[in-house]
Amino acid sequence: MALKFRNDRWYIDYFPEGRYGPRKMLPLPEGISEEEAKGLDTQIRDAAVRARSGKQKIAKPSNLTVKELFDKYLIWYKLQRSPKTYNDINSVLKCHIIPTLGREIAENIGPDHILLYKTTRKHQKGSNVSINKELAYFSGFMKWAAKKGNEYISPRELKMEKLPYKRPIPIVLSFDEVIKILNATEPKYQAFFLCLYSLGLRLKEARLLTWDHVDFENDSIMVQQKGGGYKQLPMGEALKTLLKNLPHYENVPYVFWNPGRKAPLYDPRKAIARAVKKAGIKKRVTPHLFRHSWATHLLAKGTNLRVIQKLLGHAQLSTTEIYTHVDLEVLREAVSAIKIEVSTENAENTG
Repeated sequence: MALKFRNDRWYIDYFPEGRYGPRKMLPLPEGISEEEAKGLDTQIRDAAVRARSGKQKIAKPSNLTVKELFDKYLIWYKLQRSPKTYNDINSVLKCHIIPTLGREIAENIGPDHILLYKTTRKHQKGSNVSINKELAYFSGFMKWAAKKGNEYISPRELKMEKLPYKRPIPIVLSFDEVIKILNATEPKYQAFFLCLYSLGLRLKEARLLTWDHVDFENDSIMVQQKGGGYKQLPMGEALKTLLKNLPHYENVPYVFWNPGRKAPLYDPRKAIARAVKKAGIKKRVTPHLFRHSWATHLLAKGTNLRVIQKLLGHAQLSTTEIYTHVDLEVLREAVSAIKIEVSTENAENTG
């Protein structure tokens, strides 16, 4: 076992499965120094030892490579996830995972390979946020390969430790800014923007809202959310009035319809920009910012985080916890709602 330099590149020559297993020449990222290569050599050998001790053998693990097994995974994934998420993971696979780990036998994947992947992507100037997302996708793939019924690989404790990054403090609109934008919005977009805000909808959820899911009698709206499930949300009086004033087009199920394109409203950004300019708002406003601001306002008013999670349709509470980083203006608005009156009489008589 040794660290070798061949064809302008460092290689780790070792036995990842132990001395009686197959020998491996693991290529390190091009351009790293000898000192960096020695450091990786030590870390990867140690990681391989930990991987061997934590792996539970199954009767007949497959000898499929990561690429071969990923092809099977993508067939399953396409049936289970949205086209957008499928396209994203497919892109990550082709651009990053396959070039780095594609030829590896999936059964042999361990912490040493994860360390190599991180090092390679950092050398390629990948951001910590991007690398963490890519490894989250890869973790899902490995769990699928090991789960009962598939068992392409043996179960193992393969922790994808996240690289550190500082999440930026979210920018939100204050309640007054939201009202100013709504009042400055063209009538045909007012209901659309209010759906984004008062229901906390994603852009796609609002675009594909249908009349048969709007219940005026019970003041509620059924929304098909990300992942295909449905959630029922309460409809306020302002939104109810605006929706009732919208035109209904014959044989058109969608609430927000563009008769010129003969399709649901697609991109409201230009309409938002016009309203924001007219309202005198200086912040960069996107469709998603309405949803983000709504959740932040709810939290500032004391709404339980679990309730906000359900309203937003988040599968994990950790996703909702981003809204605990409340904008200063929102905090100030919430605090100012509590009127405190203190007599200054005693202060004036002091001294």
